[in-house]
Amino acid sequence: MAGPETIEFLVRENATLRARVDELEEDLQLRSDSASDHNKPETILGLNVMILYVSPNGMVGYMNSAMARLLGQPRESLLGRPLEELDRFRWGPGLLRMLWDRATEENRPHEVEAKYYDASSRTMKYVVIRATPSDGGIQYVIEDRTHFKHLQSIFSRYVSPRVIEQMLATGKDYLRAEHVNLSILFSDLRGFTAAARTLSPEDVKHLIDSHLAAVIDVLVAEDGTIDKIMGDGIMAFFGAPVRMPDHPVRALNAALKMQRAHEAVMEQWEHAGLPVLGMGIGINTGEVVVGNVGCDKRMEYTALGHDVNLGARLCQAAGGGEVLLSTDTFKAVKQLLTSGQARLDFPVKFRNGFRVNVKGVDEPVPTVIATRLT
Repeated sequence: MAGPETIEFLVRENATLRARVDELEEDLQLRSDSASDHNKPETILGLNVMILYVSPNGMVGYMNSAMARLLGQPRESLLGRPLEELDRFRWGPGLLRMLWDRATEENRPHEVEAKYYDASSRTMKYVVIRATPSDGGIQYVIEDRTHFKHLQSIFSRYVSPRVIEQMLATGKDYLRAEHVNLSILFSDLRGFTAAARTLSPEDVKHLIDSHLAAVIDVLVAEDGTIDKIMGDGIMAFFGAPVRMPDHPVRALNAALKMQRAHEAVMEQWEHAGLPVLGMGIGINTGEVVVGNVGCDKRMEYTALGHDVNLGARLCQAAGGGEVLLSTDTFKAVKQLLTSGQARLDFPVKFRNGFRVNVKGVDEPVPTVIATRLT
């Protein structure tokens, strides 16, 4: 149970928040009055936060204009009315009273997630409703999380929840195509196609499932964006949707950890009497086009361009257990390491690799092989 000091702190925070919201709403109204109908702002700093205070006698003592808009009535007509008259919203009748009871009984904040259908926009809206004891009553703060849910629905198969949270904090449009400098990583198994011809479907599935589970866990932990899974191969990149100044080193760290994880998987295959297939990895760094591309029936967040194709070619040329870098990636890694802006998680030996023929490039492309020493 929260002590008196905690409750006093929350009361002060609530009062400060309400004062700040009022200040922002006044500024919003001034900008709205001076803007054209097409450019009128709709939310405070892009975040729709709704505030409602209900006094100890159960009457509405305060609400901001965002809350009044949500309820679809003028704010002045709602003040002084009992909570029960407002507590019939589409996210579920009685929800505010239920939060009141819990927050009051335990003398601490309580929150729930809720959703409702918004007829005006014809979309589902997602909110977090938080009830906090305040001045003997309850203050509700309702935060619109629809944008987060939208990003989550699109990007959950590409990036980790941690990256989605970072995306939400920026307020940027991540679906728009743009030129970005990225590090692109490709991996696949050596000899998988030939081995699959001699194995049962169950064994083929076991090989793929165990391999992908191990390496995808690494990519997610390293905040990589998983673009595609192509049979036994993966395409991923670092540096989008969230910018990473150290993306070449992140990509290399991920590749080295992927090889380590795959070594453990190969030991399991050997004990099970299955073919032991090494993994080759190629990494290239360069400017590509990244964004949500496709058509109405299928959209995909992906990277496109020559430097993507070069990364794929490096992967094809890499031997089992190898991490093959382009010279652009190697130079970027070296600069980040020598400047102290990033570090590798393992001691690594770099040596000159062979030259690789790439479609659209007249001369063979030089490469660098990165080997983990521990």
